[in-house]
Amino acid sequence: MENNKANDKIFIEETFKKLCVEFSNCLKCHKDYTFHQVNKSLRIVVIQNNIENYKHVGIVASKIGLEYKLFPQLIQDCVTGLTKSLSITAKKHYEDYEKFSSNEIIFTFQVYLYTDKLLVPEEEIRKYFQENKLKLIIRDDKYWINFFKRKRPDVFICHDSRDKEVFVRPLYNALTRRLIKVWYDEFSLKIGNSLVNRIDEGLKSCKYGIVIISKNFLNRKKWTNREWRSLVTREIDEEKNIILPIWLGVSKEEVAKYSLDLADKYALNASEGIDIIADKIVGIVKK
Repeated sequence: MENNKANDKIFIEETFKKLCVEFSNCLKCHKDYTFHQVNKSLRIVVIQNNIENYKHVGIVASKIGLEYKLFPQLIQDCVTGLTKSLSITAKKHYEDYEKFSSNEIIFTFQVYLYTDKLLVPEEEIRKYFQENKLKLIIRDDKYWINFFKRKRPDVFICHDSRDKEVFVRPLYNALTRRLIKVWYDEFSLKIGNSLVNRIDEGLKSCKYGIVIISKNFLNRKKWTNREWRSLVTREIDEEKNIILPIWLGVSKEEVAKYSLDLADKYALNASEGIDIIADKIVGIVKK
């Protein structure tokens, strides 16, 4: 039972990140509920756009069963009776808290259901929501598979193959949870691979290239001045940083021995932690 609660909590927190990215331009307010009889937790989120004057509702819950019949009343309670127990998640908008209780914001009756699995027929749930004058929009595993199939890759991760398990795969997972499509297997560097050729290849399809600067990476053949200039020229032409280095267990002195230009370039540091780095990358990609 305790394992179920822990798994529910992990699912809610990780899936909530997807909701926050999908509605990044909206204020978000949430309240958590627990159904003790079925040992189930869920999060109801009010998603509010003060500029366009509307609000939706999001529900985040794992493995939804018959408890779905309680959702319409919980939604109504959240939409009409927000209290101070709710948590504002749009950090820059604490001053807008009172606007959440404004009757001037129109509720669209759209409900976004974020889940991994439905334990009852989908049509049964849709019909029930429709009977309660709610439009249900489901964000389940099937939806996200199709979402990423259609989406153009946002970034590629160029890395030494020896760093994949310790850092690259966890970073890939963290970015995917934030709706960033990542190429990384195709850009795993092995002996004899040309670094700049791989980067050029990646930039044909992606907006940005992440380069993991580790001890394994620094032991590779150095970039030539010509190769570095080709990347710098590309950044100047596009008027933005397109190469995002991440230092993994290396010092500035070590990087400088490899390339002074690379050492001077703005870089993230793996010591900040995967989640912080992923959030910073999202901020860059979504600009």
